[in-house]
Amino acid sequence: MDTELYNQLLELRIEIATMKKIPTYVIFHSTSLEEMAEKKPKTIEELLEIKFVTKSKATKYGKKFLELIKDYVR
Repeated sequence: MDTELYNQLLELRIEIATMKKIPTYVIFHSTSLEEMAEKKPKTIEELLEIKFVTKSKATKYGKKFLELIKDYVR
């Protein structure tokens, strides 16, 4: 797992949760973020292969997380 990317994903999750006034786990489970930091998905389809990522969560929040991963990988 890429720890630096994982930390950035955690920060994004906190930012979104704070803005929406919802618990962080509603966005994505920590296990999902760990797997994202390991697999670095590039598309919504790849994101949906991550554990605990539902179509609803991918639709609502996926774009921001994929953008962060894309920018990080560059």
